[in-house]
Amino acid sequence: MMMTTTTMMMMICVWWWQAHVVAAFEQSLSNMTQRLQQLTVTSQQKVLIIYRSLCLSLFLCLCVLFCLSVYLSRRSWGGGWEQ
Repeated sequence: MMMTTTTMMMMICVWWWQAHVVAAFEQSLSNMTQRLQQLTVTSQQKVLIIYRSLCLSLFLCLCVLFCLSVYLSRRSWGGGWEQ
């Protein structure tokens, strides 16, 4: 079976269109991958900030509890802070 010029042109156009669709899809996929990586880094940074904040809060709570326990133990001895 022999192809006509019109059939060959149509096949070339379909091939060209498919190649552009694939290229556009690959570019879109690449953009989405880059965005996901950015979001991952941003999320990791936020988790680290929250973790550090929680550690600082825990440390401050422990300091307050320690000071309170010292204060209460001195009060129970009847001497207050003057001793």
